[in-house]
Amino acid sequence: MPSATPPSEPPCSPSPPPPPTARAPGPRATALANVFNSALSHTLRACSYANFAECFPTPAKYVPAALDGLHRDFVGKLEEMCKGEFQALMDERDVIASLNELDDLIADARRRKERASTTTSSSSSNPADPTPTTQIAPPTPPHLLPPASLLAAHLGPFLIEQTSTITDSLTTIQADNASVADAITSQRAEIEGLLRGLEAVVGDVEGAAAVVGKSEEMKGMEGELEGAVGVVVK
Repeated sequence: MPSATPPSEPPCSPSPPPPPTARAPGPRATALANVFNSALSHTLRACSYANFAECFPTPAKYVPAALDGLHRDFVGKLEEMCKGEFQALMDERDVIASLNELDDLIADARRRKERASTTTSSSSSNPADPTPTTQIAPPTPPHLLPPASLLAAHLGPFLIEQTSTITDSLTTIQADNASVADAITSQRAEIEGLLRGLEAVVGDVEGAAAVVGKSEEMKGMEGELEGAVGVVVK
């Protein structure tokens, strides 16, 4: 009795596309904000009332309450200004989205590495299994990649974007050139029609001039004949 053929395993499906980058701060964006807040808090604590009062000894001696209020206002305004500038830079550079995208790339790389390690270990632990399995090569560390690959990875998106922009510009220019060529062809045909009409008018004028010349010649001949007849009669 022939043995049943084991069903072949379906090929590994490609990794799903990364989810859209959320606007909420991820781990790295949160860590960056925490580092900034910690540094700002340390700086503001260094600007204590005692250190502030040493810069203004006379007001600290005679009007300490007013100087304390000035110190509180100064520290509050400084903190507000620093946080505002930091948030403006975060928004201008789109830092949260970029860091979230970096988090997604790192997470996807870790998943690929774990999947490759799992596949390699499972195939090496069971060498007698004749069932073909899809081997996934472990990823090459970035420091071992050739310069051409690193250059292509960095310049690839920029070159693709520039190629798309240039292609769109060329398409627009070619469409404009075709429109201009059609307009020139139409105007040339119109000019040729006007020239043909002008040539016909010139021909008519020349014909009319010839007829008028013949009429004057006939009148001259008639005058000469009348003169000759008068001489004969006399």
